[in-house]
Amino acid sequence: MQHVTAAADLCGMPVTLSPSDAFGGDLVRLEAFYRRPGFIANTWRGEVGASRESLVRVPPGSAPDGEVPPAYPWHTC
Repeated sequence: MQHVTAAADLCGMPVTLSPSDAFGGDLVRLEAFYRRPGFIANTWRGEVGASRESLVRVPPGSAPDGEVPPAYPWHTC
């Protein structure tokens, strides 16, 4: 996870995901695991142009603390 978030930070890209219990995982533990590297609830989920995933991690300094920008730069680096 550190490699993924470090690469995303270098490119200024958000990382989104949705933990699932489909393979026997515990959702509470999965969400706690993803919050440690900085993932927060995607409050823009369902808005036009926003990710459908339930958690998002934005690069440090790209948005106010605890706030997710409404539009994501979906380009590759």
